[in-house]
Amino acid sequence: MKSVVIVGDDRFATQLSDLLVCSLPGQPRIQRVAPDDPDLPTRLAGADWVIEMAGHALEQKRAVLRHCAHGATGLVTSDASVITRHELLAGLPPDFGNRYAVAHFFFPLTHCPLVELVAASEPDLRLKPLLSDQLRHTLEHHMGRTVVEVSDNPGFIANRLGLFLMASGLALLTQGGPDPAAIDRAGARSLGLPRTGLFGAADLIGHATLKLLLLALCARLSPADPLRLVAPGAVARLDDLRARGRERFIDRADMRQDQRAAPGGPDVAALTGRLQADRDSYMRLVCRETGIPPAGAADIMRKSYGWDVPW
Repeated sequence: MKSVVIVGDDRFATQLSDLLVCSLPGQPRIQRVAPDDPDLPTRLAGADWVIEMAGHALEQKRAVLRHCAHGATGLVTSDASVITRHELLAGLPPDFGNRYAVAHFFFPLTHCPLVELVAASEPDLRLKPLLSDQLRHTLEHHMGRTVVEVSDNPGFIANRLGLFLMASGLALLTQGGPDPAAIDRAGARSLGLPRTGLFGAADLIGHATLKLLLLALCARLSPADPLRLVAPGAVARLDDLRARGRERFIDRADMRQDQRAAPGGPDVAALTGRLQADRDSYMRLVCRETGIPPAGAADIMRKSYGWDVPW
């Protein structure tokens, strides 16, 4: 990959650009261009690899891909977290599928090595084997990523499970109930979560982005999916926090002290016990639907969300 164009203008695009500069051999040309740049078609020409990172809106991502289908001749991937490959390919020339895949990165890149790769979707054309091999080689051997090929389902694996557990925790928050920091402390022990826990992770993602992802994923799942049952309560908690003028569940200044404190009383233990049962039940559902074994799901969550779950 001697020429890479990242179509994105947020902090995640910057992180990925920095990683590419440091990891690709030789002196590759790494460009970062905004999705609405009027010179986008010209910037795409001749690129070996175009990485679409145009946010979470389907139409904005499709607009970039239309330019790629007509102006770029090499490999094209999308960093999509909820939207499926099939949706992204809708309305594009059929043969574009031969050189297109979803490569879903997790951030921060220094802590999250996983890339979920979606190279096929029905009835679209699959990514050519030669391009697939080149992409995997670049991701694994040069960029230090762990690549797992997954099926084309909304949310794939990691976000489907991760967003469900965050939504479940948010929905269980009640006025006068356990403090979010206490739930995170207990969750780090009983749920195998990293130090950020559930609410710390929600703060890192950003509440506006988390709400957007929850609503987008729910719109793509069956009405009976458990995530659709807990998401309204989670969105209500996020909206309530915003209405009170707060941007975070947990104060960063108190985070280290909170992590050294006691895990919490019986109410916290009962809540985390319920979360554990809900998580394991949903994991079994996702594994049945996607065909991935529980051990594979556990490895995906370890390398994306930092969960340490012995499934």
